Amino acid sequence: MECLFCGKEYENKSAKRRPRKYCSEECRRAYWSEHPELKNKNDKAFYGYNCEQCGVEFTAYGNKSRRYCSKECSLASQRILKGAIRTCVICNREYEPHYKGQRCCSITCSNKKGGAALKRTKAYECKNCGKEFIPKQPGRVTYCSRECAYEGRKAKPKGKVLSTCTICGKQFEKRLNSKCCSDECHKKAASIKSYECSKRLHELKIQTRKCKECGTEFTPKYGSKHRSFCSNECCIKSSRRDGKRKRRATMYNAFVEKVRLIDIYERDRHVCRLCGKKVNLIYKSPHPMSATLDHIIPLAHGGKHENKNAQLAHFICNSRKGVKAMGEQLRLY
Repeated sequence: MECLFCGKEYENKSAKRRPRKYCSEECRRAYWSEHPELKNKNDKAFYGYNCEQCGVEFTAYGNKSRRYCSKECSLASQRILKGAIRTCVICNREYEPHYKGQRCCSITCSNKKGGAALKRTKAYECKNCGKEFIPKQPGRVTYCSRECAYEGRKAKPKGKVLSTCTICGKQFEKRLNSKCCSDECHKKAASIKSYECSKRLHELKIQTRKCKECGTEFTPKYGSKHRSFCSNECCIKSSRRDGKRKRRATMYNAFVEKVRLIDIYERDRHVCRLCGKKVNLIYKSPHPMSATLDHIIPLAHGGKHENKNAQLAHFICNSRKGVKAMGEQLRLY
C-alpha cells in the first residue's frame, strides 16, 4: 500500500483491522495539519480567540482556555518577563516578575494589598510592660512580644482550681473540663445521660391510651410501655374482679352441698388443720388469725364444694397454701 503523505509503499500487517492510509504516525499528523478543512468535526467545539502576544484572531478545536495562537507566541511572552523590571504596588521596590499578572514583590506585600494587614490598625496594651502595640496576628492581643508573654505567665500564681462534683457533691481539683471527681461518678453521669436520652426518645414515640378499668387517658412511664391501667388501684380492682368471676364459675361447676363455717368450726374442734393451732371466731377477715374455709383438694384441681372436702384454717395459713394440694386425703366423718 502507498502512503497518502510521502508516497512510500508499506505492508498492512493486520488483516482483521481496516487498512492503514499512512506509513507512520508522523505522516498522519503532518497530513492532517496541512489539510485541516478535511476534518469532519462539530462546529460547536470550535472556539474563537485573540492571541495575547501578537493580537491575531484564530480558532481552535476543543480548548476553551487557549491564550496564544502558536508555540512561538507562548515562548515569546515568557521571554519578555525575564528581562522586565516592575515596581511593587505596596512598598515601591523594584523587582523582576515571575509571571505576567504579578503586581507585588513578595507574599507579605500581596497580603497587605488584599487588606489582611491593613485591617489590624487597633492598638492594644501589653499586660506585662504596659506598652501599646499593634498585633502582627489577629489572636495575639495580650502581650506585645514573646519575652513579655513568658514573664507574664511566670508571674501568675499557680493555684489549684476547685470544682464541685455533679454526682456526689464533693470538691475536687479540676482538670480540663471534668465535671466528676472519680471514674465511678463518670460512669453514673454517663448512665444518667443515656437514660435521659432514651427517655426523650420514648416520649416522642409513645402514644396516650385508655385505662381498661376507669377509661381515663394516660401516658405510660418510661420502662412500662405494655401497661394497660393508669394506676395500681385500677390494676388491683380488675384482677380481683377477674378472680371472683373465675372462682364463681368453678364453684358453680363443683357445687355439691352448702358448707357452713360454724359447722366446720365445731367439727374440727376449733383447731386449724394446716398449722394445728386454735382458731378464735372473735377475729374477722382480713385478720390473719380469723377463721376461713379451706378446700382439701382445691377447686382448681377438680375438688368438690362439700363438707367432706372442707376444713378449718386460719386466714394466713389458707392464703399461704393457695391452690396447692397438700397431699391430704378426704377425712371421713
